[in-house]
This record gives sequence, C-alpha cells and structure tokens, in this order.
Amino acid sequence: MTHGRMPRHPVMAALTTLLLLLGVAPSTATAATDLAGVRIAVTTMAPMVAGDGDDVVITGRVTNVGSNSIDAPDVQLRGSFTPLTDRAGVAAWAAGEVADTGDLLDHDALGGRLAPGAGASFRVVMKDPAATAGPAYGALPISLSAAGTRITSFVTYQRRREYVPLQLAVVAPLTLAPDSALVGDYGPERHTAWERQLGTGGRLPELIDATDDLPVTWALDPTIADPPAEIPAERPLDDVAGAAWDRIGADQKAETALRRSFAARLRDDLGTRPALVLPYADPDLSALVATHLNRYFPGLIATATRVAADLPGHHRVDVAWPADGLIGGDRITALTALYGAAPLSAVIGAGSSLGGTNTPVAANRAAGGTAVLAYDDALSGALLGLAADPDGTATRQLLLAQSLGLLAEFPSTRRSVLIAVPRGVDPAATSGLHAALAGLLDAPWITATSLDALRTETALGPIVPQTTTPPAESGLPAEVLPPAAALTPARVRAATTALRSIAAMAQVRADGKANLGLWTETFRQLLASRWRDDPAALGHAIGLVRAAGAEARKGVAVTPEKINFFADSGLLTVTVTNDLDVAVDGVRVDLTPLSNRFRLEQTPAPVDIGPRSRANLRIRATALAAGDVPIKVSLSTPDGRRLGGDATVLVRAYPTGAWIYWVIGAAALLLFAGGLIRTRRRRRKAGS
Repeated sequence: MTHGRMPRHPVMAALTTLLLLLGVAPSTATAATDLAGVRIAVTTMAPMVAGDGDDVVITGRVTNVGSNSIDAPDVQLRGSFTPLTDRAGVAAWAAGEVADTGDLLDHDALGGRLAPGAGASFRVVMKDPAATAGPAYGALPISLSAAGTRITSFVTYQRRREYVPLQLAVVAPLTLAPDSALVGDYGPERHTAWERQLGTGGRLPELIDATDDLPVTWALDPTIADPPAEIPAERPLDDVAGAAWDRIGADQKAETALRRSFAARLRDDLGTRPALVLPYADPDLSALVATHLNRYFPGLIATATRVAADLPGHHRVDVAWPADGLIGGDRITALTALYGAAPLSAVIGAGSSLGGTNTPVAANRAAGGTAVLAYDDALSGALLGLAADPDGTATRQLLLAQSLGLLAEFPSTRRSVLIAVPRGVDPAATSGLHAALAGLLDAPWITATSLDALRTETALGPIVPQTTTPPAESGLPAEVLPPAAALTPARVRAATTALRSIAAMAQVRADGKANLGLWTETFRQLLASRWRDDPAALGHAIGLVRAAGAEARKGVAVTPEKINFFADSGLLTVTVTNDLDVAVDGVRVDLTPLSNRFRLEQTPAPVDIGPRSRANLRIRATALAAGDVPIKVSLSTPDGRRLGGDATVLVRAYPTGAWIYWVIGAAALLLFAGGLIRTRRRRRKAGS
C-alpha cells in the first residue's frame, strides 16, 4: 500500500538498466553525487547553448554529507573542446565510464570549514567554448570535482546552423499514481489519497503546471475528468432526497467536491489545447490482449468517448499507449482488434522495439495502415533522473547532448522525434521537468511539433515488422524489458468472483445501487497501467474487493441448527441473520427437504431484516415418518441470484400418528385403575 509519497518504482530500475544497455545513462549521475562525504550539485548553467563570444557560467553547491566537519574543498572544472560525436559517447560520459582527460578550465577555492550538513555555493566559468571548439555545433564533455567527488555534464554550443532541425513532439501522461487508498470504501484515508493526487500542490496539478505553457500533448485518464455525479453539491430541499444526502459521509462529500474542482480546472486548461483521452482508467492494454481480458475494454473505451465529447475542444480517443512500450507488428494487430469498432489511428511505443542501429524516426506505419509513434527511449528515460535533479539543469544538459547525438546521425535529413514522459515520473520533480523540457524545446536544432502532426505525417518511416513474442518484438533481453504486468488472469478472476457476489447482494441491500457502484468503479481501476509500478499496491486493492465480496457472501445467512419436530404437522421455524450494517429487503428463502419423510406445505414469503438483526421464518410442514431430515436452505434475490452458500437445517421428526391415542388411553386406564386401588385401601384402613 502506498501513501504519502511515490514508491521507488520498479520501472525506474528496469529503465535504468535498459538505458545503460542502449548506451544511455539516466541523469542522476550528472545531477548530484555523494562520495567521500561530499555532494556536488549543479544548479545553473548559462547560457544553455553557447554562441560565439559566450562564456558558460556554472553555479552549484557543495554539501558536506559526512558526520565530521571538513575544510571547504576546491571545486575544479575540467573539460574538452572536442565535441562528442554520437549518442554512445554521450551516454558513456554521462555514466562516468570515461576517464577525465580534459584540461583544468577553472576552479573555485571555497575556503573555511563545512560542518556536517552544511554547504557552500561555487561558481566556475568555461571561456568561449563555441569559438574554441572545431565543428559548428556540438556537446562538450565537462566534469566538476571536489574532495574526491566527481560529476559529469555537458556544455552545448552552436556557431552556425549546418543541419535540418529535429521535429520534436512531447506527450505527458495525466494519470493517477498506484495508491490503493484511492479505491475501496470512502473514509479519511481515501480522501487524503485523493488530496495527494488532485489537491493544491498535488501530483496532477503540479504536472499540469509543469507543462501548461509548453507545446506538450496531454494523455489523460478520463477518471480525473469524470467526477462522481450522483451526490448533489448542496442538500436537496426534498425531504427524502435530503435525508439520503444526510446519510452520505463527510469524507465522501469532500472527495467529490475535490474531484469536481479539479475537473473544472482541467476543463479550463483543455479548452486551448488538444489532448489524448486514454481508455477509462488508463488500462494496461498489453495485459488485456495477452490474458484475454478484452471483454472489459468496450466499456472503458465507451466511457472515454463520452468524457471526451463532454470536454471543451477536440480530443482524440483513437490513440493507444501500451504501458510496456512494445509496438511490433503482432502487438499492433492485437491492439487494432481490441479497439474493434472504435477505429485505432495510432499507437505510441518505445523506439527500441523497432530495432535498428540508428534511432528510428518517430512516425512509422504498421502493415495495416495504423500510425506507429515511436518515442525515443533515451530522451524519455532521462526524465526519470529528475528525482535527483530538482532544478532540472543537469537533466536539461543531458537532453541537449543526447539530442545533438541524435542529430549527428543524419544531420541533413528531416527527422521526427517523440518524447513520452514516463508514467512513473516523480511528482516532486515537476519544476525540474519544466526546466528540462523548456530548455530542450528552446534549442536551435529543435522545432516543436505536435503528436497529431506526427500521426498524420505523410513521410512516414518504414513499416513495422511482424513479430511473434514480446521479447522478440523488442529485440532486448527479457531482464531489461519493462516490468511485467501486475494484472494477471488469477487476480482478475478473484476480483471478478468478488464483484459477482457484491452485485447479487446489491439487489437486496438498502444502499445496493451505491455499494455496487463503488465496487464496480474499484474493479475498473484495477485494470489500470499504473499498478505495473507497484504490484503490491494492486494486491492490496484486490484484497479490498475480495473482502467486500466475502462480506456480501456471508453478510446474510441462515443459522444452521437442529430442530425437534413433535407433531404430524405444525410450524417449522428457521432463523435468518443479517450481519451487515444496512438493512436488506426482499430476501427469498428456499427450503428443500433432502428426505421424503418431511414435507413443506408452503413457500415462505420474502423477508426484510434490519441491520445487525435476525428474522424468524415460520413455515407450515408435515412429518410423514420419524427420523432425522436434513433441509437445504438457500438464499436468493428477488430475481433469483444466489446469496452466499447453502446452509443445512437438521429436523428431528417425531410424528404422532394413531398410536398416540392408544398410548394416551392406556395411560388413562392405568391412572384410573391406580385411583381405584388407592380408594379401596383407604376404605379398608378406615373399617379396621
């Protein structure tokens, strides 16, 4: 269960390994490093891209992270004026895999002492790199060192333009975090979880603020744009409706108000920009197609279509973004079939899925005609390093250097590039996210474009090849593929079984409609992509559904008991108990004797039972012979749905019959004879 902070996502570890395999290091190596008790962090580097005559000023902070006071170290700037020529070189330098052979360019002798936890600011300068370097543009490797700690970064420059700019589009997800407190019963914990997502300073408002003024396409989960509509904002004047409103808990009302407020803010922002509306709950599409769970998809895409039509502006629902990023031919075919009558125009996925020595272009075409939009793994994955780079400066420089390495592959060819902000990006890094993306989009070798422009691009790349299995589709070893789907068939079966029990009980619960709505919504959220980042949270959420299902199965039950029936015919009493906190109405009780010795003369009427109460049913019955007779008792709804399991009541029948009259007569004669004998004895005693 995750509360209060985002987990250290498994996807981050997997992507880190993936990026290293591809020759790309995440930006944490260039942001801040803790070695020998000293941390170095870069806070500013200006100008971002140096021109002729520009000195690059680098500022930052050295912090003593040890337990003892130390002399404030000398911060040294080293670098080379020979640009890195390809992405592999950029990645190796960023990862610290290359020895520091650059010249000493500047230093800042800080002086004084640093107590544990204390820090000091530094400033160093790289003199006119554009004039000194040979090529017309490039990324120069630099390093900063202090007291044995070394970090790497890049200075980018341009004297003149000798290239065709890269066409760059960015897509950012507005989706929920894998927090199991967001689903299940209403209460303070759930309300707090929604506050962390949607409230002031929450994850999604921060992500919106970080991208609002940038040419970024949002991919949003309709959940956040479709708040609950059943609860009136104010108490209704009608007595019945007002009483119902009073019964709604304060936390549920507060959550509903919060979600409506955020949805209204989102509507205002969407009025001026196009967005992708993902299927409801942002379902794990790869899990749906791989585990034959596609029967749930039509309802999810139908909800997305309804929400998109209600939002201001024009927003697409025909673009798929599978969480695992695999976009080979077989996957495209499966997704096309999944969307079915809702035609699929494009699929977003990882460029590494397409293979090839060089980075593929962003806009491609599948064999069936679907556009395949391949995001750049290195540029996208670098954003995961923002957790260690709150200012975004180091990440921005890595993005600039990586994009120059990409440009150098085919500098004279028009190429499209797509960055997909990872779903698991740290929400605390949103200010850095804005700085990193804004810096890249402002680079002279970058021309901003839109996701929709890529989708309709006429000069599409090569047709995506056909494949058979996901590992073959990506061309990567299984251990560095994205995390496996947390949504398994077994987990879905468990949740489906529980929901079926909840749906049956909803037919007789006094609050049945609301209760079923709560758990149906929870079930739909279980299909979300976000659980890949925290499978344990999904397990907890499924546990909530299963507990609700168990309550539905056991909440109303027949008390198993043994009943003595001393009559040829009479009333048989059966007890039904309601252990729920709400009343149940119209529960059908079906009794079936498992022996022909006993016969029920009537069918009991449906029973109503108050909360935490019991009801006694009296049914006319006839005992045809003596002996033990088990009676199976089943509970069901008015429309015949079973409630829980069967119970057995054991009846011990003792029918009277004609013999009882002979016994009574014999007993009477014996009593009469005894009375006569006692009377004669008294007379004899009296006569004597």
